[in-house]
Amino acid sequence: MQLLLVEDDPEIARKLIRELDRAGHPCRWTETVADGLAALAERLPELVLLDLNLPDGSGFDFLREARRTS
Repeated sequence: MQLLLVEDDPEIARKLIRELDRAGHPCRWTETVADGLAALAERLPELVLLDLNLPDGSGFDFLREARRTS
């Protein structure tokens, strides 16, 4: 399963990625709405783990744009 993590806190992201990797789930990590949307455009993941408070907008902004474009 291909996952996308959109999380601006590196400590949280590293812990999640480590555990997901142990479970056999590769995960791409981005820290902003813009980078998350760019990653989404490159390869559509099966699951997105999304922080709601991001430096360049909210997780809801990400969802609105993702639904509009995918």
